[in-house]
Amino acid sequence: MLNTLISLYLTFLKIGTFAFGGGLAVLAMIEKEVVINQGWLTKSQYTELVSISEMTPGPIAINSATFVGAQIAGIPGAIAATAGVVSMSLLLMSVLAKLLMRYQKIPQVQSAFTCLRPAVAALVMCAGISMGMGTITELLPALLCAVSFVLVSHYKVNPILIILGGAVAGLTLM
Repeated sequence: MLNTLISLYLTFLKIGTFAFGGGLAVLAMIEKEVVINQGWLTKSQYTELVSISEMTPGPIAINSATFVGAQIAGIPGAIAATAGVVSMSLLLMSVLAKLLMRYQKIPQVQSAFTCLRPAVAALVMCAGISMGMGTITELLPALLCAVSFVLVSHYKVNPILIILGGAVAGLTLM
């Protein structure tokens, strides 16, 4: 059990260390570590994990870590995985906040942040494509995906309504 807890902590410490851009940007990394490298979840279970993590309050990376940890080793696993995913963030944010306040006006610092944004956008797109390829295998889910995208991106519909609409569509149409 101790080895499992250490493995959960270290895996999510690694994920948390490279979670630039937030939880959505790190979904591809969580999938690689949890599904491919560790084999803790199947692709189908991972898709469910993302859905549950999106629907529950709080950051998706923390929700995901807690869910995986609980699945693997119960409450101690949830604590180990959650501690792992937040450890580096706590340390880095404390140090970076202090440094950014001091050096935020320097052009090189501003340039670094300007170049980080497209990289984070690419990570989010990769996670979305990966999830879509694993879950959108029929016409109705593909249509729901397209309609949901348009409603959120062009009409600014609340994502909660999209989630509820997806659940209703699944219950009534499939």
